[in-house]
Amino acid sequence: MSQANKKLKRPVVPQHNIVYYYEAGIRPVLEYASPVWHISLTADHALTLESAQQWACHIIAGDGNTDNCALLRLETLAERHLTQSREQFQQVMHNSYYCLHTLLPPKRDNFITSRLRNAE
Repeated sequence: MSQANKKLKRPVVPQHNIVYYYEAGIRPVLEYASPVWHISLTADHALTLESAQQWACHIIAGDGNTDNCALLRLETLAERHLTQSREQFQQVMHNSYYCLHTLLPPKRDNFITSRLRNAE
């Protein structure tokens, strides 16, 4: 058993408190600015991030189960990155007060688009 495991298992802390600490203190570091960079991750980088979360779940759960994150009801980082990117996109598209909204081109006039060959 590594030194990190021994130090984390020494105090008797309820599992839900450790999960809360992970969600509040560690996972934000793994997800920092993910709506911007997650699409350009290589497979190796994505695997490295997922393995970091798997390691944390292994420490929290403390057993030999292969899918500790599912047992702790934690989404994969890839799922969370995709969700955050979609939410960010929706904010930019539908919130005129959002700072990036001004960078979008104006909407096309329906009269013009209905006359185009591919009106979709």
